[in-house]
Amino acid sequence: MMKRSAKWLARAVLDGRWTCNGALEEHLHENYRGPLPILGYSMLDRALCYANMGWRDRVLELQDGPMTVAEVIKEFGLKPFLPLYTRQENADFRLGDVVKYDGEVYRVVGRREVWPYAAPRCDDFELLLEGEDPSTFTFVGESMLDSDEEDDEEDEKI
Repeated sequence: MMKRSAKWLARAVLDGRWTCNGALEEHLHENYRGPLPILGYSMLDRALCYANMGWRDRVLELQDGPMTVAEVIKEFGLKPFLPLYTRQENADFRLGDVVKYDGEVYRVVGRREVWPYAAPRCDDFELLLEGEDPSTFTFVGESMLDSDEEDDEEDEKI
């Protein structure tokens, strides 16, 4: 069976016609015929973000055992989706920045556009954050964060 390119799905996300998750699901169900079960969104998001961070040797614990990020990207054909998770236009926070959210410290590992028809839609972009414990991984609207550096500067003034 010949695999269909996922580039059209990535373009559809950029054009606002598909959500990131919807495009990933369409791609995997249309193309993936490998031996592994299709990954959940959380694991797909992690693999895409970690790859963009350059952490391709990082090991993810999957249902069928450990795989590196690079292996996940290759196995599931995720390469066309990588640019969707590194969006930087008008960014307040960049990949690798340390931020505070809900009193905890996180590292920004991804940034993607919020689907235009999402409701409620408070931000144009959402950040993918990883806590000090790598099992803590969450999405947050960009406006909900404080820079960890800003807090340090305020502490110095006191």
